[in-house]
Amino acid sequence: MPIVIKDACIYKHAPGGALVNANIFIKGNKIHRITDDQDEVKRFIDENPEVEIISGKNRIVLPGFVNAHTHSPMSVFRNYASDRSLHDWLFNMIIPKEQLLTEEDAYWTSLASQAEMIRSGTCAFADMYFHFESLVRAVRESGMRVNLSVMPLANKWVDGKRQTVSNAQEAISLYKKYNDDEMIKLYSELHSIYLYDIDMIHVNVEVAKELNTGIHIHLHETEKEVNDCLKEYNKRPIELLRENGVFTRPVIAAHCVVMNDDDIEILKEENINVCENISSNLKLVSGIPRIPEMLEKGVNVALGTDGCASNNNLNMFEEMHISAIVHKNQMKDPTVMPAHKLIEMATKNGYDAVGFKDRAGDVAEGMLADLMMVDISSLHCTPINEVAACIVYSMQASDVDTVIINGRTVMKNKELVTIDEELVKHKVRTVAKRLGL
Repeated sequence: MPIVIKDACIYKHAPGGALVNANIFIKGNKIHRITDDQDEVKRFIDENPEVEIISGKNRIVLPGFVNAHTHSPMSVFRNYASDRSLHDWLFNMIIPKEQLLTEEDAYWTSLASQAEMIRSGTCAFADMYFHFESLVRAVRESGMRVNLSVMPLANKWVDGKRQTVSNAQEAISLYKKYNDDEMIKLYSELHSIYLYDIDMIHVNVEVAKELNTGIHIHLHETEKEVNDCLKEYNKRPIELLRENGVFTRPVIAAHCVVMNDDDIEILKEENINVCENISSNLKLVSGIPRIPEMLEKGVNVALGTDGCASNNNLNMFEEMHISAIVHKNQMKDPTVMPAHKLIEMATKNGYDAVGFKDRAGDVAEGMLADLMMVDISSLHCTPINEVAACIVYSMQASDVDTVIINGRTVMKNKELVTIDEELVKHKVRTVAKRLGL
């Protein structure tokens, strides 16, 4: 159904941000036309009698956010096992409970995360989790755009010892089954160097090469990860991964917290897409990544929330805000990480990172129609003054009024269109109770 957003106030990427008053025509899955000609608006409506007309009054139209690293079914672990180190939290508390999740559980818990993301203006996300087909089912219901990871490697336990085995044929089969879906970009999952045996990484790389796709990985998240790798291999994780050919493919590298100068140089040389997860890293005391220096080097840096279990929400407004103020203090310089840069990281850089480079992330003709409309009538957005500052430092997720993904309205007037929110909440509570959380 064609859409007209009348009297829109459009956010444009620029230092400090910029606003343009115009009308937006959406046809198919793209932004068809942006015009201030009212006669043209009337003609478009007359030519498309089934058109959906949305008022832009008291709203700003923004490109949709991209949550470039999360684990959507982990919504069920929200507010569970808090105040622990990463490795204690992950291996002693989370993984034992994860083994109890069924395919149906993963569907409902992923759908819950997607409802939360839509409510906060997120149109696309990069997910890393098992029960792959449950995630596909949830995405097709919500209407979100996604980068999903097939899993060429799996672990089994023999006599109490971990053994990494190839799952390549199943991964390739899933890729071929779903690769034609325009809303799904498929990558190859390589969780981390500490979860899989190093001598099996080649399987992941070979699968990614065969499928001509990228790799999604956790990288340099903690000092323990780096120090353990140095102790066992006398190399830092990023060096070991480069040696094993991982960076011959496009890569989403989540976290990148414990990085020295040489590591950052490798990020630049190998064109690695970094996803900062500042809230999760601060909560788990993993450290503060050197994002301003990465950006200065020309590294593409996107933003993500990580999973609900370690954040504990999926609010990209919060990620922008925290990232900005933390890095200003980190660098002892209030001019670094200006507000408009955070908006670019949450939108354009995110689409570039998850495989939709130059196709979305800006409100412009010919771009994919992944948009949000935010209500600016609230007291906390009054007055706006500098628009980028208002978006990063003042706006809340609850200000998001309408969300359009791939030319389809998935939330309107703060009501979800594609997801039964009350049913989803009931299902997630039921799963949590069964897991003993």
